[in-house]
Amino acid sequence: MKHVLMIIAAGFLFVRVAAAVPQSDSEIKKDFETRYSVLMKSVEAASTLDEIKKVKADIDALEKEFAQHKAFLDKALYPDDFAKSFETLRGRVTYSEEKTAAVEAQTKKVGELETEVKSLTEQVDKLSNENAAILVQIHFLESERVKDRKKIEQLQGLVSKLQKNIADRDNMIFNIADSLFLQFDKPTMTPADEKQKMIAFEKNNILSSVKRAIDDNVTFLKSTTLSGEDVIKLKDEQKKFDGHWKGVGSKLAAMYLTSKEKAQQVPLIDSMIADWSRHAEKAFWKTLNEEFTHHNLAVQPFTDGETFYQNVTRFIDNQTNNVDNIRDDLRYAIYSSFADTVWGARIAPIWLPLLKKDGVITENRVSDIKARMDIWKGKVKASNYIIYILLVGVIVIITLVVFARMNKVKVPEA
Repeated sequence: MKHVLMIIAAGFLFVRVAAAVPQSDSEIKKDFETRYSVLMKSVEAASTLDEIKKVKADIDALEKEFAQHKAFLDKALYPDDFAKSFETLRGRVTYSEEKTAAVEAQTKKVGELETEVKSLTEQVDKLSNENAAILVQIHFLESERVKDRKKIEQLQGLVSKLQKNIADRDNMIFNIADSLFLQFDKPTMTPADEKQKMIAFEKNNILSSVKRAIDDNVTFLKSTTLSGEDVIKLKDEQKKFDGHWKGVGSKLAAMYLTSKEKAQQVPLIDSMIADWSRHAEKAFWKTLNEEFTHHNLAVQPFTDGETFYQNVTRFIDNQTNNVDNIRDDLRYAIYSSFADTVWGARIAPIWLPLLKKDGVITENRVSDIKARMDIWKGKVKASNYIIYILLVGVIVIITLVVFARMNKVKVPEA
């Protein structure tokens, strides 16, 4: 392109030198038309904004040089005229400038996206390797059934780090996919463009990264050291991942229409995500059940929102109706363990927000559980109050008997 412009510029310079000699009207017209044609070719040949800027300067120079012949050229160029000729030329320049600016912007954008993709891919690989190493450490500590406080803290720290790494890595994978789709975001895609896009996705291992991310998340869910907070975050991560995949997966399916082997990977990943969802759901309810069993509260196991509500309310009602049949030192301890330690400190602040958000339990049912707990509390306190009155009564009677006996004792006379 530069060679073309140099030849055009040389021709333009030659005709300008020739124009320095006095000319007849026919020579003036011929000179103008020649140089005008050279500039038109320069506009078509320009491929950068700098080249277009140079052409615009040459147009201004030509217009200024032939302004003295305007009246003659208005007639000689009929049906066009001097002004209209430059209007047409500048219109071509504007179109070329806009097109070139768009191409340069796209080229710059593609360059930035390529850099971003490369950086993200490196980070994904790094986090994936780090995650694998952390999982090995977690499994080792779990197999030892550690009881040492420092090792327990080390295990909890590893779980937290792995959880953050997995979330970060998952986000990066979809950022790479989004960047690649933007990189090839064109109004029309030729077969060559489509092929290049597929190569880019293969080069950055998008499908492999997605499958590895799912496997890591499922492996993490099977860990025996996860707290309620951990499971809630992982369940939320599964939903976010599923949402991202729905957007990216449909585009990948369309892109791989011509590749039978790759096209099969998309429904496979759909199946893996569905399996991950089942694992997340199972881990969620298992861990929520453990909130009660870890405190020796005999709430029957539940696997969904309906059985959660039914079994929790049944436990509360049984405790309420059998207050008088429970040993004195246990009845308030059971209530306090359920209402304060489990429901008040764990279920209400940690689990209920997600249960309500997912529509698993309604606000009305939560209110019903609280109302039943209040009735239970009232009976426990009433029972304790009666026991307290009886104890006080017994103490008073014993005191009176003691005083009565003391008064009957006669003191010997001196």
